[in-house]
Amino acid sequence: MARMYFNFEMNVKREDDEYNPQVDYIAFEDDLGNTISVACNWESDYGLGDDGTYSARFKGLEVSVNDDEWHDMQLQDFNELKSMRPYEIGIYFSEEQEYQLIDNQAQNVEVSIEYYEADKDKTHTCSFQEESASLIEG
Repeated sequence: MARMYFNFEMNVKREDDEYNPQVDYIAFEDDLGNTISVACNWESDYGLGDDGTYSARFKGLEVSVNDDEWHDMQLQDFNELKSMRPYEIGIYFSEEQEYQLIDNQAQNVEVSIEYYEADKDKTHTCSFQEESASLIEG
């Protein structure tokens, strides 16, 4: 089982709790251009504060390595992520509410991932801090 906790600042202000933006995935990249996208495949909690700070928790993670098919996160995927940096956040909004992302950038991105090996009763963690990441509307 894997979990991801993250928060970042965006230039969208909360207008109505019912229409919060939702993160679809966070993509990570290494220096060679290899990518791993991480998404939730089980349960999530999220919210946008009055100041534009977005916070969320994904429980149960799936990954796509170099845009290949999605699969449940494995220890190998987790280990590869450690040398990467978050560079893109896929985000979507409800159809009833339209937002304009003025600069298409998330600021002060913080991500923490936990990977639990049940057979060894061991939890691995890694954390990332990035000044900014691209926001991609889906």
